[in-house]
Amino acid sequence: MARQNGDATKYQILLQNPEKAYQEATGVLSKIFVKLLVGEKVGVPQWNKKMDDYLNDPTNRIPKHPKGRQSARGNLSKELLKRNMTWKNFIKGILWLGPVKFKIRLEFEWPSRNKSSYNFVVYDKTKGVTMNMEDLNSDAKEEDSSEAQIKRSRVKTLSTDELKKALKSM
Repeated sequence: MARQNGDATKYQILLQNPEKAYQEATGVLSKIFVKLLVGEKVGVPQWNKKMDDYLNDPTNRIPKHPKGRQSARGNLSKELLKRNMTWKNFIKGILWLGPVKFKIRLEFEWPSRNKSSYNFVVYDKTKGVTMNMEDLNSDAKEEDSSEAQIKRSRVKTLSTDELKKALKSM
């Protein structure tokens, strides 16, 4: 059942009018998160179920007493509703959605017409949160072997800060 406080009203408005929420979002991660909510068909009942699932998951270390749970619910709702999400809150939101695996693929086209792409497994339920580079050949299908060689030659491991900066500039 939806709570009748400011946060409940905010998430109900967001879920009822996602286009407006998308337009009002100022950060890239917030815009992506709104698109995910729409794509995964998260409505008010699903929001509440996902919130309960998140609060009940022992890996999230939410206190079992009512005040602690209420505080955690309110704080998480506020974080997920921000117009400019931080990377940390975006990851919380992804985990709240409940995927088994979360990957990011960055693709670049450079002025020299070279292309490069980088794959990251950010979350794998069986392994926890990771930030390891995957083998670029695992899901890249190259028609031109010279393009594949260029791509492989440009691969480097990015730190979390470099990944954040790359995502922010998108």
